[in-house]
Amino acid sequence: VQGDFNLNNFEDGFVSFVFMVGLLLASPIFGSLAKRLVGVGEASFISLADGILACMNLR
Repeated sequence: VQGDFNLNNFEDGFVSFVFMVGLLLASPIFGSLAKRLVGVGEASFISLADGILACMNLR
């Protein structure tokens, strides 16, 4: 990064620092959203699997 953007050591360290602070603040938010996403995906899969099994038993 330092060579590509012509940064000195302080600026390169500051970019890393800002990234880590952003990651620290965003992790709890995206962690709770990920739990919901997994739950929605699991519920969708179970519903579709139940529907397929119900259709197979009706034949």
